[in-house]
Amino acid sequence: MNEVFHHPPGLRQLLKFWRQLLAVWAMLMGLAAAQPICTVSVTPAAPQTFQAVRASVAGLSSGFTGPLTLDWGDGSSTPFTPAQAGNIAKPAPYSTSGTRTVSVLLSTRPLCTTTVSVSTAPVTFGVTPSSGPVTTTFVAAYSGLPFTTLYTLNWGDGTTQQISTPGSGSSSHTYAAPGIYTVTFGSFSAAPMTAIVTVTAPAQAPTLSVTPASAAVGQTVTASVTDAAGYSLDWGDGTPPFPPTARSRTATRQQAPTP
Repeated sequence: MNEVFHHPPGLRQLLKFWRQLLAVWAMLMGLAAAQPICTVSVTPAAPQTFQAVRASVAGLSSGFTGPLTLDWGDGSSTPFTPAQAGNIAKPAPYSTSGTRTVSVLLSTRPLCTTTVSVSTAPVTFGVTPSSGPVTTTFVAAYSGLPFTTLYTLNWGDGTTQQISTPGSGSSSHTYAAPGIYTVTFGSFSAAPMTAIVTVTAPAQAPTLSVTPASAAVGQTVTASVTDAAGYSLDWGDGTPPFPPTARSRTATRQQAPTP
C-alpha cells in the first residue's frame, strides 16, 4: 500500500510565501542590474594605441562602501573611491586596436559601462638635427611602434640597430666622417621612412702668424690669419683692431717708434 505524504496546510502556505518572496527579490535584483546607477566617460573618446587614457565616473553616491574598480576592458583595472571618480588614470595605454568595454564594478557587480573604439596610432620617425659637424650627436625619434613588429634603423653609414620595443623611443648616433647620409627606418611589413642628414667637417680654429717675430721700431710687420671669419685682429698697442677677416687674410703694419 502506497502512502502519500502531504504537507500540513500551515507549512504549505509558508513555502508558498517564501517562493513568492524569492521571486520578487529576483525580479528586483534583475531590474537593479538592468538600470545603471552611474555614468562613465573616457578621454579621449576614441583613443589611439599607446595614448594616455583617463576616465570619469558620475552619479556615484558617497555612501558606497564596497570596493569600486574601473575595468578598462583589456585585462587592466584601476581601484578607486567615490572621491577619485572624476579623474581615473589608466595604468598603461591600450597596446592594440579594437572595441573595449569599460565598466565600473562594485565588487564584481557592474554599475555602469561604456565602449571605446581604439585605433592604431601611426608610426612616426624623424632625425634631429638635420645637419652638423662630425662631433654632432644625431637623435632618431620614433613613436607608434606596434607589438611583435621588429623595426630596423639604418644610419646610412653601415650602422644598423634593431628596435623591438613597442610605443615610443629614440636612438642616437655620431658619424665618423663628413657626408650626406640617408637614414631609414622600417620593418618587413612596412615601407621604410627616410631622413637626410648632412655631416660637415669640424670647424677649424683660426691661426695667426706674425713676420718677423721680432721687429725693430719702424719695421713693417705682417700678420697672416686663416679660418678667421668673424674675428678681428688686434695689434696689441692700442690701435683700432683690424676689421673681421675672411677665411684667410694678410695684414701689414709699420711699427711706429716708441716715444
